[in-house]
Amino acid sequence: MSSFAENVDEKVTLENMMQKRGSQKWNTYDPDVIPLYFCSPDYPVPTEVKDAASKAINDECFEYPWFPETVEAMAETTRTKYGIESTAEDLMVVPGVMPSLWLSTMYACKPGDEVILPSMIFGPFIRAIDYVNAKPVYHELRQEENWRFDIERLKELITKKTKLIFVCNPHNPTGRVMTKEELKGIADIAVDHDLIVASDELHADIIYDGRKHISIASLGPEIADKTISIYGLSKTFGLAGMQIGWLVATNKVILEGINKVAGDLIQGTTSISLAIAHAVLTKCDHYIPPLVEYLQELRDYGTKRLNTMNNVEVGSPEGTYVLWPNISGYGLSSSEMSEYLLKTGRVATTDGSRHGPTGEGYLRVIFPTSKTIFNEGLDRMEEALSKL
Repeated sequence: MSSFAENVDEKVTLENMMQKRGSQKWNTYDPDVIPLYFCSPDYPVPTEVKDAASKAINDECFEYPWFPETVEAMAETTRTKYGIESTAEDLMVVPGVMPSLWLSTMYACKPGDEVILPSMIFGPFIRAIDYVNAKPVYHELRQEENWRFDIERLKELITKKTKLIFVCNPHNPTGRVMTKEELKGIADIAVDHDLIVASDELHADIIYDGRKHISIASLGPEIADKTISIYGLSKTFGLAGMQIGWLVATNKVILEGINKVAGDLIQGTTSISLAIAHAVLTKCDHYIPPLVEYLQELRDYGTKRLNTMNNVEVGSPEGTYVLWPNISGYGLSSSEMSEYLLKTGRVATTDGSRHGPTGEGYLRVIFPTSKTIFNEGLDRMEEALSKL
């Protein structure tokens, strides 16, 4: 057993998690409910994170933040890990990915404009479009096609009102890792029609089976000039509460426009968060391989277990720590099934219909916890489903 797995098995127990305060994931429902719905890992953070936080507190870093070395580390990561030729001047520090989605939409769109996005997507994408009174235009992803982007179908959606294309890679909630061919097709459309691409790459480190993450902006200067790339540390390192991320736009006009939209409302993040981010980006790459190895074991186990349950079908995600089982065979809506599992099985999942128009018939099941807790959650699901 790896040291990572030993650490998880020791610390991520039901008793410990249920006593964990300050955690929305473990305190939203009654203490006897297992939360397989919240996209946040339970794992102990790297020691370097705790050391950086402690040092920042002891140094009384409570003033307006000034951490240029963190921004430089973000730029270095963007270049070396994600292949986007950028400098610190091409970055904007943001308090997480969701503000980046809103800023991208508010910059790119006015009322009546159209935004193309996958037919299953993280809810804040949709809410941002609604806020600016733009129109969401859904590019259908199909289970029988392994959720791939069909470029010919995408072309048919382009109109004179199209201004923005949303990309989520790896894709939440299906776990699809987009290929270079898919990304190249989207890039060609964006360049040919002068469209902006907002690319959420929050799960970029969580990739399985030897696949490689490809940032769409890394494909060449033309598409880089059209792309807003969005990154963060919450999904890999369990730092959602630190509210730290960054967006990259090598086109100075786009970045200046986003900063103008942000105005005085969004001004980076906290000093403590910036200190932690510097430690993560410069010292914590060692944490990722054992994490992914552990998550891949959970993915394989969860996929196998769910596919043995009656009327449940789920594919094996290529990235993220999200399972997306089809439960339509039970004749219940997604919301009804989610509510049933909560009341009868005491396990919390996410209603698939909250993720767009073709999410109906699916549930979102999150698995970054210990094997013991995940197994208990699946046992509860199986027992509850056997009663239907």
